[in-house]
Amino acid sequence: MMTSFKPPASLSPNIKTLLLRRPAKCGCGAELEVGDPAGWDRSTFVIRCLRCVGNATESAREVMFGTASTQPASQGGHAVRARSRKRFESQLSRAHNRLEVLTDREILRDRALVDYLIVGPSGVFVVELTSWPHERISVEQTGGWFGPPRSRLVVGSTDHTSEIHALNDRADAIRCTLEQDERYADVAVTPLICAIDAHFPWMGTIDIDGVSVRGLHTTVRTLVGGGPLDAPLRSQLVGHLARHLPPAARKAG
Repeated sequence: MMTSFKPPASLSPNIKTLLLRRPAKCGCGAELEVGDPAGWDRSTFVIRCLRCVGNATESAREVMFGTASTQPASQGGHAVRARSRKRFESQLSRAHNRLEVLTDREILRDRALVDYLIVGPSGVFVVELTSWPHERISVEQTGGWFGPPRSRLVVGSTDHTSEIHALNDRADAIRCTLEQDERYADVAVTPLICAIDAHFPWMGTIDIDGVSVRGLHTTVRTLVGGGPLDAPLRSQLVGHLARHLPPAARKAG
């Protein structure tokens, strides 16, 4: 007899808890029977037993997000980035019922890397995670008298406009990937920079050349916002993207 169960308090965004309708076997070797509670790993398309899921707040995050290492985090930028990823992924975990997440994917045509591909109710988000702690973000306008007006993304005193162009290129590649299947040709694709701990203008958001720049909590609210994509379609979409965009190769050391 199938019974209700309480899922683990914290899950990877790609783990969905369910009651099995047919026997299955977890990767750890545990045999699962009809009616047993289990976790469905939506990025690797495998069933996991609740022991694997429940040990899982960190171990699942390691599998899903690739943040774990047997080596201590290096000093400087690598350590800051690792902390930023952990904070971001913790927020995503709270919205796992509304989001499908792929991380560290490679666009084969130009070898570009995508930090996060996230499918939410409103569409696909191409997310670049960055940390600009205590830096002021602004958009500056140039040109206009003798040439076309241009927008520049300035962080502190540094021009980061090149990141806007690069992220738009990645978003275009994702649109091309979706257009390979007519079912997904009209799905919205939004390039988004999640800037951890940066100082935003009073309105709290920035939009420049089609790219959304948001803080941590505003990013998550944007990702889970309402839209036409229900859970089955989001699952199909992330499967399509996973098949066409392989995990990025990790460099040793």
